[in-house]
Amino acid sequence: MFGADNAHVRRTCDGIAKVVRTPAFQGPAYDDLTMLMVCMTPRSGSQYLGSVLRDNGLGLAHEHFRYTGGAIEQIVTEHALDTFEDFVRDQIDRNISQRKVFSAKADWMQFLPLYYLGAYQHYFRSAHYVYLTRHDRLDQAVSRFIATESRYFHTTYHDHKDAVAAVVFSYEGIAAHLDHILALEKAWEQFFLSEAITPLRIFYEDLAADAAGVICGICDHLGRPRPEHAIIETEFKIVRTQKNAEFKARFQRQRQEDRQIFAIEFATSHLRG
Repeated sequence: MFGADNAHVRRTCDGIAKVVRTPAFQGPAYDDLTMLMVCMTPRSGSQYLGSVLRDNGLGLAHEHFRYTGGAIEQIVTEHALDTFEDFVRDQIDRNISQRKVFSAKADWMQFLPLYYLGAYQHYFRSAHYVYLTRHDRLDQAVSRFIATESRYFHTTYHDHKDAVAAVVFSYEGIAAHLDHILALEKAWEQFFLSEAITPLRIFYEDLAADAAGVICGICDHLGRPRPEHAIIETEFKIVRTQKNAEFKARFQRQRQEDRQIFAIEFATSHLRG
């Protein structure tokens, strides 16, 4: 997922080029803006964090640069955009807060075309970066598996809440989500190292325990005054059920059993030799 010679990078950029032209970026800089980029992995609390940033005047940190599922095609058509830079500037211009802050969140897949097609170098090189992940990646993978299977991604998705009960355990499914999360983390770390960026690192667990403290830390990172009374109650809540804990324990048991079976079979095969 990282590197100019990576096949996925090429495919992604080729896909963008089928929708808009991709000449070099040359528009005026946003020197008067504070730019915040939340670099995230899925199921890390980014939707809740975005809502808290919004309610505390730090911009509408949505996935402004989503390009899959027809997202970029719809925006390009609605706003008569011609180039990828037009698309990027359109998303910035329409999402600047009253306090002159532009905030966005993106997973690596969404940030990738910004990085390789010129937007990072031209507009986001001096942005403030926050890296949002989780301490417990297996919890994260289980959460993403259940959310993907049920379509119950957020507490605002009321129509899908009951579908969680019907989700069936899948070792392979959870393992695939775990691998995907770890691959995204690896790409983000490559990006930070390559560009000498020291992001503000925030963990989902810290956000859940002390959202006000997290917001104050982000304000410090941006060089902005801390809110006197941080607003932390929004429409988003933590999504967790007993099924999360059950699936996590079951996944761990299966991995441990697989290890034990391998050890026995390996020892037996060598005794025969």
